[in-house]
Amino acid sequence: MSLVLAEQTNQTVAASKLALDSLAERIDNLKIGNGAELGVRTATQTMHQILKDKISGLPQIDVATIVAANGDVINFTRSFPAPPINLSDRDYFQAHRDNPNLAFFISTPVKNKGNGTWVFYLSRRLNDTSGRFMGLVLVGISVAKFTEFYERLGQSIGDGAAMTLYRRDFTVFTRWPLSEESIGRQNLTGTSHHVVETLHKRDEVIYTAGPRFSQGDISVARLGAVRLLDQFPLIVNLTVTEDLFLEGWRHVRALILTTAAASILTLLIAATIMVRIARQREKSASLLHHLADQVPGALFQFQLMPDGKTMFPYVNRQFRSQYDIKTGHGTIPGELIFEHQHPDDAKRISDSIRESARTLKPWHEEYRVIFPEGQVTWRRGDASPEKLPDGSVLWHGYIIDVTEERLAQQAVHLAAGVFANSHDAIMIAELDGSIVDINAAFTRITGFSRDDAIGKNPRILKSGQQDHSFYVSLWQKLTQDGYWSGEVCNRRKDGTYYVAMQTISAVRDAQGETEHYVALFSDITALKEQQRQIEHIAHYDALTDLPNRALLVDRLRQALSQTQRRGQILAVVYIDLDGFKSINDSHGHHAGDQLLITVANRMKLVLREGDTLARIGGDEFVAILVDLRMVADAAPTLTRLLAAAAQPVQLGNISLQVSASLGVTFYPQFDEVDVDLLLHQADQAMYKAKLAGKNQYHILDTNHERSVLGPLQSPERTRTPSSSR
Repeated sequence: MSLVLAEQTNQTVAASKLALDSLAERIDNLKIGNGAELGVRTATQTMHQILKDKISGLPQIDVATIVAANGDVINFTRSFPAPPINLSDRDYFQAHRDNPNLAFFISTPVKNKGNGTWVFYLSRRLNDTSGRFMGLVLVGISVAKFTEFYERLGQSIGDGAAMTLYRRDFTVFTRWPLSEESIGRQNLTGTSHHVVETLHKRDEVIYTAGPRFSQGDISVARLGAVRLLDQFPLIVNLTVTEDLFLEGWRHVRALILTTAAASILTLLIAATIMVRIARQREKSASLLHHLADQVPGALFQFQLMPDGKTMFPYVNRQFRSQYDIKTGHGTIPGELIFEHQHPDDAKRISDSIRESARTLKPWHEEYRVIFPEGQVTWRRGDASPEKLPDGSVLWHGYIIDVTEERLAQQAVHLAAGVFANSHDAIMIAELDGSIVDINAAFTRITGFSRDDAIGKNPRILKSGQQDHSFYVSLWQKLTQDGYWSGEVCNRRKDGTYYVAMQTISAVRDAQGETEHYVALFSDITALKEQQRQIEHIAHYDALTDLPNRALLVDRLRQALSQTQRRGQILAVVYIDLDGFKSINDSHGHHAGDQLLITVANRMKLVLREGDTLARIGGDEFVAILVDLRMVADAAPTLTRLLAAAAQPVQLGNISLQVSASLGVTFYPQFDEVDVDLLLHQADQAMYKAKLAGKNQYHILDTNHERSVLGPLQSPERTRTPSSSR
């Protein structure tokens, strides 16, 4: 149970850190020059929405926040604009401010200044382009979410269980049963401190009858399991009372003491047994077996030997009960379990086990079990494999009875209330495909009324977006397994398309014969469009709608491969606008943004079909020129880019103008080069164009140029448009 506690805690914090890292990377990509600019660039409605989007779907995150270098909150998810809150007194702020090498920090729990709830923060330092501290980005994790999970886990264990989450310095983050006064305080006398600091263990099961644990005013013997999380400086501690884990043993002792009154010999026997029980209490393996027996599910270890033999080295009480195993705790031969498999499932199960052994991927299957009385039940098994030194594979897993779930799937009866009020569309069809009933949601989504649909074939929904093989595969799955699930593009009555998440199930009678087919589907068109927009945001610049750095790198890699196949030449052009900063300083960021949009559109228009223009940050762009036969073929496009960048931009009564410095490098070259090196070469060439006077392009000297330039005299040269010579 402590493993479950540790893994769940680890995953919750890891998911939160992933959101934090994504936010920090998003801000780092803005290439913000100083703290003042941080406030201007991130105190926006757009950034507020980005913060909310990054933590959506993560209920454990209470808030995401951007903090300035003086501790003022710039933007956070609870409201926009942010209220006047200063966090400079918090431990995470001071830690990052005073330690430039501290990239990630987990704070002590605090009461949130916004809403008064207990949270602890994961934080990342933000540096300006010079490496100076300019603020923080942080996410606050709700202590209550951990407490709720611990409470559910504790209730499944029984009365007397207690769970605590510590930071590595033994500061209490939360505990169950809830003790709010202990949150945020250090506990340097408890079992966790003893195990980690005194015993120097990462995990340990320890028994104590001393005063370290107490229940009210009475000292209670307890068993504690202490574990350090693998990824984070956190510690979890789960304890149970002696009464809980010795309940069975105490029952035996009471029985023995009752019968022992007959003679002293019986008392001696009882004493001997009690001594043995006490020794067994000290053995963690027996105790862990006992704890496993309390888990509401069948736990097992399954081993596949190199010679093909199978065995179950360990199973818990629930497993033995499910398979009616009467023997003790020894190893169970695999054939004793597999003889209960339904013959129609046997080959599939065997194949899936061997595939899991080959790939070492988790095993997951649903299957039927038959017992001598003829009863058939459904089981679902999940297990994770590991390769052992002797060549065998050992799985650790659990099995649950899903008979009721399976019966429910095979039953979608035509209960009028559920049918009529379902948010999902429902369609019932005969074996020949003719529709016999639909619900109101079907009409709402498709536009087809009952009169339109009853008696018709579901082909009335066909859009033509799926080919014949799609439907062949669908029917094969439906016939073989009794259900099919997936996405399908359908057509409404008015001719418009929609994307549906659809499940089709075969409804069988008591003899297992299919009577009807039931299809359930929901309209996920809006969700798919949202996903498309998210993907667009991930690959395109929000201001200019040009490809961003990530998409640029991907396209450049593709262009390099294409250039090699075609035996042609490719140019990488690094573009930096001259004088853009002064426009930003003089006329403000809005004017600068409008200029960037206009110049970007003009430069894009002068490129050829197949070329790419991307914005990689600020006033910097990169162009990829493909399908060049020789280096000289790039010159007209370079000249057009310079001219496009230099055209005046009219904003109201203001005329703004910049120029551009272009750095150019070519591929292929004598030496092997990759995407990063090509971009670096083009960047170097751009700086030489600036040093040469700006408003011009510079081609970098490479061995490749000397081999392909032909009559051009200088392998490294700078060119300006004819109008500026």
